Amino acid sequence: MSVTINNMDLIFADFLAPDQLMEGDLIKSPDHEIVKVVSLTAVNDGWLIEATNDYDESIEFIVLDDAVISWYVFPIDDDD
Repeated sequence: MSVTINNMDLIFADFLAPDQLMEGDLIKSPDHEIVKVVSLTAVNDGWLIEATNDYDESIEFIVLDDAVISWYVFPIDDDD
């Protein structure tokens, strides 16, 4: 990928609970890296999130049910 997620002009959209996330969402990981959600799996105390980073590396992390996650979106192109 020639343009990486972290170099794109992303806009912070909202804080979401883990159960509000969907595959394909761009979120901030616990390591403060913007990643793309690949899958979400409910576990005992929260959610296992599998995501990919700028280098298509797969990363996994667990967030608690009461966590809030920063959700990002691409800006709307008003030039049309």
